[in-house]
Amino acid sequence: MVNSVEQRNYILRIINPKLDFPEIHLQKGSSLGIFTRDYKKTLKNLFKILTNPDKFSEKVTVNDLIANNSSWIGRSFSHLVIPELWDKNILEILKEKPDRRHLIVISASDDDIKSEEYSEISDLCSLYKKDGAVLIITDSKNLIEATSDEVLDEKGNKISYKTGQFFEDMNGKEIEDVNKIESNLKNIKFKKMKILRDDTTGELNIEDLFK
Repeated sequence: MVNSVEQRNYILRIINPKLDFPEIHLQKGSSLGIFTRDYKKTLKNLFKILTNPDKFSEKVTVNDLIANNSSWIGRSFSHLVIPELWDKNILEILKEKPDRRHLIVISASDDDIKSEEYSEISDLCSLYKKDGAVLIITDSKNLIEATSDEVLDEKGNKISYKTGQFFEDMNGKEIEDVNKIESNLKNIKFKKMKILRDDTTGELNIEDLFK
């Protein structure tokens, strides 16, 4: 059932979750990435919270409607981009989004995505944010960097990053001079952020990301 309406322009809020899932306040026009080792478990916890908000959280709102032991009020507002669920690739599912679905939930791994698809995925997420918001749950650094405005781990800890426009070739090497990008943009990965790396090794500092 729906208890009341709160006009604060939130697409999704999960307050004080009682499972391993971050508290989130996802506003219209934003995208949030949850970077986790076990993205399937984190996605399962999200569904548990949404389908039984009284049991697994203090409060859940979808499109500013307060959900309280509903059969997931968010179903009519949400578009689930989960390759394993639909047996389709991410781009196909994203392009099939109905007009009135304002919460886009993406959950996938690197194995589900071709390297040349990241730029178009990024463009579609930016387009859909104009009328809604995007939540990404993944173990893929590439997917997080292509789609997210902010990134957390599954416990709600913020992960350091820098924002901007970043271009990589298919081998993951950053292209610093945009003028050197050849005309075939299908061979270029566009990213909105870069998760910070260890300065000495060039590798992700996993201890810092998940402490």
